[in-house]
Amino acid sequence: MNRPGEITEIQLVAILRVLKITQEETGSILKMRKERVGDIENWLKAAHFESVEGLFLNYRLQKVIEERLSDTDILPADLVRAARLTSEDILEHYRKDYPKDAKRPRKDVDAWTSKLYEEHQNGMINLVRRLDSELALSLSECWLGSRKSTELHSRPKRVTVIVNSLSGANSLCYPLEVEENPGTQILYGYLKQHLCSSPHSWVGENTMRGIPKWQLVGGEELRQRTRFMLRIDREVERLTGKTLGGQDSIDYVGPSTWFSESIWAAVLDGLYRFLDYKVIPINSELFKSQYGARFIGLTATIEKGEQYVEWHKQLMAQFERSRTVRAINLLKKERKLLAKGIREVLTKFVVDKHVPGRCDYEFCR
Repeated sequence: MNRPGEITEIQLVAILRVLKITQEETGSILKMRKERVGDIENWLKAAHFESVEGLFLNYRLQKVIEERLSDTDILPADLVRAARLTSEDILEHYRKDYPKDAKRPRKDVDAWTSKLYEEHQNGMINLVRRLDSELALSLSECWLGSRKSTELHSRPKRVTVIVNSLSGANSLCYPLEVEENPGTQILYGYLKQHLCSSPHSWVGENTMRGIPKWQLVGGEELRQRTRFMLRIDREVERLTGKTLGGQDSIDYVGPSTWFSESIWAAVLDGLYRFLDYKVIPINSELFKSQYGARFIGLTATIEKGEQYVEWHKQLMAQFERSRTVRAINLLKKERKLLAKGIREVLTKFVVDKHVPGRCDYEFCR
């Protein structure tokens, strides 16, 4: 069944009709014929569930209300009511196949089976909480953590928990995927079966807005972040004429990895911004140039230490204007938007204390 019009039009019609605004009034507000309003509503009732559900994630509802509905002739009181709507309100209004109450096993089962089913659900809910937190991971913290675990002067190695290379394409890999505990892996398999057999199958399968898309976008973001860090490393080494040293060594004259890392984290994620600079003596032969609580380099003279400070300021300003930063920020924005839509579904599972769908577990089928 073909979609009757633009996504925004469908969303606006659904919002207004759920508010019990008539088809005639809805058509007048949206500058469309009453018949078109009817066509849209018929599609909302009869189209594939996933196609309809995807249009009404909460963040999408709020965006269309703020950016489009507020510019129409809708009454202020109705606009306030619209802001309170959720995706569940829309789906319950239009869909007979929307799962209203699947939170308990069949009533004809015995108490023991019911108890086992409840424990099964509780176990999956704990995994859902983990998955929810992992989708909100900080790529800065993950990347810097992997860099610190390598040997002095070595380039960062990708760790399995952060990134997985598939056919030459980078793809984020969340820790729950690579959990080695057999019990966790079995339960995770049940969770995936539940998702695939529920109206929320898009979370684990959809390559446009589900976890697969989140993994690909995040993988590309991480790839560009890595290349950007190595670019900063090279520029620091070019300016100073020395290779990067570790932050734990206080006998190596030259820049430390913190020189690059502080610039990288600041221009990409706003971390470590506007910290204080200072040059302090370690002994009679060595000076430490600090940015915040850590040092960006060790030098033989105070004048050279002050030069390190100027170089750091110079590179901070230079890379902040980089086109690479803008490109990475767009990927980060997309990754976070994808995670937001997925996490809304996961949050509902946690609040409901129930994961819809079925799996191969003996007391769930």
